[in-house]
Amino acid sequence: MPRAADARGRDDMNRIAAHRAWRDFTSLSPAVVPRADVLVLCGSAVLAAIDVAATAFHDGVADRLLVSGGRTLHAVPEANRP
Repeated sequence: MPRAADARGRDDMNRIAAHRAWRDFTSLSPAVVPRADVLVLCGSAVLAAIDVAATAFHDGVADRLLVSGGRTLHAVPEANRP
């Protein structure tokens, strides 16, 4: 039987995850997002974020793309890791 503290911890983590997953825009299309000087992709292990940022940049939502930090080694087989 789960303890009350475990349930509270789970609820707290779900609350944090919901906040972190909140989006300002429904899409990164030029029709929805105001034009920007720079599109910043913060390091992320979520490979789909790279695809979304690349598509948005290609579609002209920003003049420049800045990619900062992050590693996706969990998605790389052990034998191919540095």
